[in-house]
Amino acid sequence: MINGTLPESSARRLRHIARILIAAIIALTLFMTLSHIFFPEPTDENYPWIENLLPILMLLNVLGLAVAFRWESLGGLLRLFFSCCIFCSPGGSGITSFQQRC
Repeated sequence: MINGTLPESSARRLRHIARILIAAIIALTLFMTLSHIFFPEPTDENYPWIENLLPILMLLNVLGLAVAFRWESLGGLLRLFFSCCIFCSPGGSGITSFQQRC
């Protein structure tokens, strides 16, 4: 490591490992989203539209991962934005759900 940079072979290896993990996350999220769309849980009451917000934000978050395959900076910004949206959404693990529990 010279001047805080990785050698080219190490950087290439880390990017390759990251892309393999991203592909696994995309496949899992696609599977969960398709099962949520085509096989919804049966309910006796009307399903409020706000309940679909969290899965939609999660899908958009993973879209940021897919964009990061080609453009790392843009994909990172998308992931950061949609992660903040998930944190602040109802049902997310953010401040709103903390206030609901108190």
